Amino acid sequence: MHTNYKREAFRVNRKLNSILIFLSICSFAFFFPSISTAEGVNLIPNGNLESSGATGTPLTWKKGGYGTNSRSLSYPVAGYQSEKAVRVEITSYTSGDAKWFFAPISVEESRAYKFSNVYKSNANNFVTIQFTLSDGTLKYLDLGKLNPSSAWTPFTGTFTTPPKTVSITIFHLIKSAGFLETDSFFLERIISDPNKFDKGYISINFDDGWLPTYQNAFPILNSAGYKTDSFIVTDRLVENDFPGYMKANHVLDIQAFNHVVGAHTKNHSNLTLLSTAEAVSQINDSRSALLNIGASPINYFAYPFGGYNDSVKQLVKNAGFIAARSSDGGYNQKTQDKFALRRQPMVNTTTLSQIKSYIDTALQEKTWVILLFHQVDSSGTKYSVTPELFQQTIDYLKEKNVTPITIGEGVALMNQ
Repeated sequence: MHTNYKREAFRVNRKLNSILIFLSICSFAFFFPSISTAEGVNLIPNGNLESSGATGTPLTWKKGGYGTNSRSLSYPVAGYQSEKAVRVEITSYTSGDAKWFFAPISVEESRAYKFSNVYKSNANNFVTIQFTLSDGTLKYLDLGKLNPSSAWTPFTGTFTTPPKTVSITIFHLIKSAGFLETDSFFLERIISDPNKFDKGYISINFDDGWLPTYQNAFPILNSAGYKTDSFIVTDRLVENDFPGYMKANHVLDIQAFNHVVGAHTKNHSNLTLLSTAEAVSQINDSRSALLNIGASPINYFAYPFGGYNDSVKQLVKNAGFIAARSSDGGYNQKTQDKFALRRQPMVNTTTLSQIKSYIDTALQEKTWVILLFHQVDSSGTKYSVTPELFQQTIDYLKEKNVTPITIGEGVALMNQ
């Protein structure tokens, strides 16, 4: 009898210990989910915002904002298919932003992740990733620019962490007067990386159609046999009014050497500040002007000032363009929105070492970098680089045995 009792007690204790170990593992995985390497596991603690902290905030979440604006941050508010969400509101705005964000979580460097959440807003809103590197420096990536929506609207974006990344957080924010409500935050690691190309790719782009660029850069390119993309502001093709810009014969000449010609509006207008009719005219008429001088096909577009949103992207699609380049900084991945291609800008302070790092990073990380030039001359103006630096860039590509691709070639390699 006594022996049986001891055996039963042993079995009960062993079962209780197993339960406690299981609960400990579950608890640890909840509070430190970034250690998981599986797909489908939410790495954001309290991503549904249902657990409240002691300070009137969601557990493990923080309030944020900067600049000159009157902002308020509320929790809880009615959520999406659940009880709780967060809200930011700006009633008067001069500068800065307002946001809720989760405490930084550990991630792996050079790994693919997928982020999703839902939002309601009466203002343009933005999703930005903050990467913390091993040396303590911060890097940022704009993952999405979103239009207002009166109903709960899903957002999904994929990205790859930069080398030396140790942790991240993600801001879904507004930077204007209005409100934004967000809920259902989910971040998962992607085991099979859909963002990677088979290798790294480099493109060379030119904006506006500067005559010195035609005179100084294209002889270097043609000698190397490299193809590029040039986005032309078509009103500046007029012979006498804009002497510093390429004319029709120059545009046709570069296209004869297999360089690609694209549209950049009629007069370099920020399309997000125009009426729909005005934006349609800027987009469609610039394409028609290039076709009318004999440049064909015209399949690619660049947004002046990087000004775009969902409505502008749709107008560009409606005009018959295949892809469009923005002024968002960074690298293009295989899953990048082909109507919001990213670029790295070349300005008068850009150094050869910076250009080499852009190229090397793309090659190492199997991403696609677009090097964007404007003027190639010795003027020293903000958007100019010297012919010497341009030649050094081409020499480095030769050294790395890299042949630049056009935007059309890059888009053809992407997930459609």
